[in-house]
Amino acid sequence: NIKHHVLVTPNHDTLETTNIQIDMHDGPLIIKSVYRPPAKKWTQNDLDLLTEQNNDTPLFAAGDFNSKHTEFNCRVTTQHGRILNEHIHNNHLTMHAPTEPTHFGGNGRPDVLDMALSKNFHYNVVVERIMELDSDHAPVHFIIGTDTDDNNEKTKTKINWEQFKDKLTANHNNIENIPNPQTRNNAVPK
Repeated sequence: NIKHHVLVTPNHDTLETTNIQIDMHDGPLIIKSVYRPPAKKWTQNDLDLLTEQNNDTPLFAAGDFNSKHTEFNCRVTTQHGRILNEHIHNNHLTMHAPTEPTHFGGNGRPDVLDMALSKNFHYNVVVERIMELDSDHAPVHFIIGTDTDDNNEKTKTKINWEQFKDKLTANHNNIENIPNPQTRNNAVPK
């Protein structure tokens, strides 16, 4: 029961896309499913149509980009990857790519081809490659958080082990010193 509607698919030169708009609790979100056939070259028109919106509506476009760049966690950088990476940097986009290969077929070695890019996107994203299905591509799971990056403060806690030991000892005086695993194993009731 997710409120959404299908968007008109623009006339791409080489890309295949399906586009929807989801009505989120804080406004609309455009989701695009993307496939760029490996034999087709990126065109500026395709890149612009993929990532331009008439407003600041958040965009999340995911699929098989067939573009390799080491910044996308790929083994190598190809011409298609350089073109896509330049477009990402010039248009303030964010790439979301798994750290493990997603493609295992063809003549090459396993690599990352399946990924997502976003624009005006303030949700936390976790990317997971899933080793399921009988395909040369592993599915990629994009977990989109409900909290925005702005609201999700990440904190680190430093543990004071001396203080922990002191409190543990104060509350449990009957704990004896266990210098090695053999002593520990003998101390545990059977």
